[in-house]
Amino acid sequence: MSIEPELVQAIGREKTIAIEQAFGGQRKYFAAKVRPDDRMVQVIGLDAARIVAREFAGLRSYIPMTLAKIERNRAIRQAVLSGFSKAKVAGRFGLSERTIRMICEGLAQPLWGARARNQRITAQGRVYERHGRTADSGRA
Repeated sequence: MSIEPELVQAIGREKTIAIEQAFGGQRKYFAAKVRPDDRMVQVIGLDAARIVAREFAGLRSYIPMTLAKIERNRAIRQAVLSGFSKAKVAGRFGLSERTIRMICEGLAQPLWGARARNQRITAQGRVYERHGRTADSGRA
């Protein structure tokens, strides 16, 4: 279960995005006491780190990248609309040109799982038929 909504409520959207960029995609233990040399303090500041410690002390939770990816994708679209080439934007964000193109076209989907595979195949206009299932119906 994600604690993202609770983080946004406790410390705000901007600091939650900073936490996701620093610790996203992994489990994080929230200590009850904050030290000035902690990585969390470096990322969001001492006051916000104290709030996080008070609210989530002793909790080990998964930190998603949801808000951080939304902001990154918004920045990518803005850069492309501003006239930068997709190659330049890809280099700036450390992504491939294909990924930049998919983000701009709104086709950025997860690259794993049967549901994601079916969505990609459907978006490409093909029919997915395997084990009696089709992409548009889900079951035969």
